[in-house]
Parts: sequence; C-alpha cells; structure tokens
Amino acid sequence: MTRAAITGTGFYVPERVVANEEMTPWMETSDEWISQRSGIRERRWGHPR
Repeated sequence: MTRAAITGTGFYVPERVVANEEMTPWMETSDEWISQRSGIRERRWGHPR
C-alpha cells in the first residue's frame, strides 16, 4: 500500500480588492443587485505571472 503525506500548506491573498461598484458598468447591474443575490460585496483579483 502506498503512503501519502502532506508536506506543506499555504495560501495567497491578492492585493487588488474589487468592489461591486467597479463591476457594475461591465455587468449592467447595481451593487445592491449583486449583494442581495450573491452576498458578495468585494472580491480579490489575482493576476497571471
């Protein structure tokens, strides 16, 4: 039988915070609509390296 082990853990939190207000022009909706349906007020965007 093969054994496995977790050798490390970690996480990354991107610096760029994007609020719903910044997304509304692209989605043709409002901050209130997004917040009520998803519960999300802001998200973090990472960028490819």
